[in-house]
Amino acid sequence: MALALPAVDRNPLNTGLLDVASRLALMGGWEVDLATRRVRWSDAVCAIHDLPPGSSPTVEEAIAFYPQGWRAKIRSAFDACARDGIPYDEETQIVTAKGRRVWVRAIGQAVRDGQGRITHVRGALQDISRQKEAEGEAVRAHQRLVHTLETMTDAFITLDREWRLTYINREGQRLLRRRRYDVLGKVLWDEFPEAIGTVFEREYRRACAGNDPVTFEAHYPPLERWFEVRAFPSEEGLAIYFHDVTDRRHIREALRRSEERFRLVARVTGDTIWDWDVGTDTMWWSENLRLTFELDPATMPSAAAWSERIHPADRPRVRDGLTEFLNGKSNAWSTEYRFARADGSFAHVMDHGLAIRDEHGKAVRLLGAMSDISQRRKLEDDLRQAQRLEAVGQLTGGVAHDFNNLLTVILGNAGAIMDGLAHDPSLRELAELTRTAAQQGAALTSRLLAFARRQELKPAPIDVRELVRGSESLLRKAAGERVVLDIQSRPSLWCALIDPVQLEAALLNLCINARDAMPRGGRITIELANHSVTERGPDGETDVTVGDYVAIVVRDNGVGMSPEVAARAFEPFFTTKEIGKGSGLGLSMIYGFAKQSGGHVRIESRIGQGTTVTLLLPRAPSGRSE
Repeated sequence: MALALPAVDRNPLNTGLLDVASRLALMGGWEVDLATRRVRWSDAVCAIHDLPPGSSPTVEEAIAFYPQGWRAKIRSAFDACARDGIPYDEETQIVTAKGRRVWVRAIGQAVRDGQGRITHVRGALQDISRQKEAEGEAVRAHQRLVHTLETMTDAFITLDREWRLTYINREGQRLLRRRRYDVLGKVLWDEFPEAIGTVFEREYRRACAGNDPVTFEAHYPPLERWFEVRAFPSEEGLAIYFHDVTDRRHIREALRRSEERFRLVARVTGDTIWDWDVGTDTMWWSENLRLTFELDPATMPSAAAWSERIHPADRPRVRDGLTEFLNGKSNAWSTEYRFARADGSFAHVMDHGLAIRDEHGKAVRLLGAMSDISQRRKLEDDLRQAQRLEAVGQLTGGVAHDFNNLLTVILGNAGAIMDGLAHDPSLRELAELTRTAAQQGAALTSRLLAFARRQELKPAPIDVRELVRGSESLLRKAAGERVVLDIQSRPSLWCALIDPVQLEAALLNLCINARDAMPRGGRITIELANHSVTERGPDGETDVTVGDYVAIVVRDNGVGMSPEVAARAFEPFFTTKEIGKGSGLGLSMIYGFAKQSGGHVRIESRIGQGTTVTLLLPRAPSGRSE
């Protein structure tokens, strides 16, 4: 492009402004007198060449400042201008007097005289080194950006406002299975019509409409791949990053299914599964912790919290055993202890764990299962108690039977002696004492035989409510004045198949025991209700035959018994009363009577909270008590 140089302006103000503009633009003027072939440079041009002001070289000397590679081009352009008046505008380099390489813009045009002859060539020279440096940096920045986009692991595409693809990097070509030169300039929806109406189109349009970036994950059926996409709107259109997350989705789905199977297995087994990270002391519990012990897993986030729920008597043993296991080399750990439920009661549990150790043998993680074996322990305890009572009953029954035969002889002989000693008072008195002692022995053997289930019973369908009402006055007298007797009966009570005489004796015995447990007075409650036992054995009735029963519950608010004492309550001759105040046969007789009748008796007691005895009597085959 030709630059028309203005005529010299002699106005000082204009000249000053031109000097300022020249310095700011790093540009100066020059003129060649073709007759003398001398070049007149402005001070700015001299400065560009690192020459003092006023320098005036020849044309050849001026051209010599251009490097060899550019020199012929500038000479040719100057000659064409001087000969034919062709203007020129070239960007090239010069080597200054100080050896600096400077980028310059050389502009020249012909000047003609009145006859149209070219007499001068006038032009301008501008230092454009900074511009070239900026252009070079822009080019390098663009190259770095392109290199980054081409080597990044994410696919990257850009769209203009008309949804035309303006760029696609190497990874984008690979994932989309399209070459860039086949899609650049094409409309996205024309090239990928399957995306129309999908989450891809909805999110892209939403990003452009709201001018907000969007992030989403979606499946693209034609490629059978899942993509995680981030789209950023700009003035030019949309920049989209995406990468293939198909494998991650498959892994995540497999993990989800594995975790779901783990949860189902954990629930099906009935055990409470736990996972302990030893290093961070964090524990995970399966949902069975809530189902079995009514505990929220969040309340036991650590082994320390778990340890606090172990029975104080078991805690040192369990802690010491676990510490020894962690410091050892075994991979399996197992122990049994009592564990506190949410309501404060203790369950017997069996805990198993497997250790995951690092390369140094240090346990870093434990995975285990805690089983509630309370029912099994009760079954075992009930079985041992039943076996013990059975053995004692067999022994007691045999001894009582033989002893009863001896007492029969003694009573018979004592009667005969008394008849023969009618006239000797002293001997008759001895015989009377002998018979009385024998009668007491017979009563004792009767109780023993009742415990051994060898007494003669006369069961009949009995209205239990009427029997209790008929015995109420006797029971109140036995309870005493300081004890309140409360009798409660449910409606539609079944009849029981039971010996009424033995039942009345059992009730009297229970009231006397309850009275003795309340030396300062209290309350005895007798509840009558229907009771059915299923095959599952609810309430711990593990040795009760499945069927229907009439339940008689005798409850007091006395001193209660410890678990150890309650466990032996039905044993013959076991008593906590003072010597001479109890034979220890009352509850054992009731136990034998209930078992011989086809029923059951159980006892529940806590220190300071009283005792409850439940007598289950078999239901009579017909009839209800209204």
